Amino acid sequence: MRAYLKVARSGRHEVPKPDIAIPDVQQPEDMDDEEREMLRILAKGEVQIISSLRELVIHEIATSLRWIQGSLLVVNGGAAVAVLQSDVLPPAIQRTSCLLFVVGICLSLLTANLGVYVTRDSPQKLTQIMGYWMSVTVDLLRSEEIERDWQQYALTLGRRARVPRVAGYASLAAFIAGCLIVGLG
Repeated sequence: MRAYLKVARSGRHEVPKPDIAIPDVQQPEDMDDEEREMLRILAKGEVQIISSLRELVIHEIATSLRWIQGSLLVVNGGAAVAVLQSDVLPPAIQRTSCLLFVVGICLSLLTANLGVYVTRDSPQKLTQIMGYWMSVTVDLLRSEEIERDWQQYALTLGRRARVPRVAGYASLAAFIAGCLIVGLG
């Protein structure tokens, strides 16, 4: 609510960013037996979730990039070959549309490379946070700083993923523009 009031008073029309809420961190000696056991159960649950998430992230990154890159390459490459083999299109239209299809091919390769680049540290980060929660199951010592850093990192992943998406959409736009030129020519 405070973030909303700050934005409202400033006159900007931005969507306020939610504060990252970290549950209160207590030292094990300040907990009763029931709270210690509950924390162990929660930490074990976090370890299981993060382990599954790590496997899913690695699998999805590889699969998604392979399909996106392959699809964009095939569509743009096939269109370029089809246009170059056409006898009915004027050379200027062939060159212009093929240039757009080649740009689409380059952008599809860039999409894959950027996708790998922006997610390159995810498996390592997931392993680190999993190790953190495993240590919590043993010694019950939590760190507000580590948990806040993890949540900040998770928020940045969404922003970092925009760049490859833009390149993918640009590849698709190059294909559509090339098709429009061929269609109108």
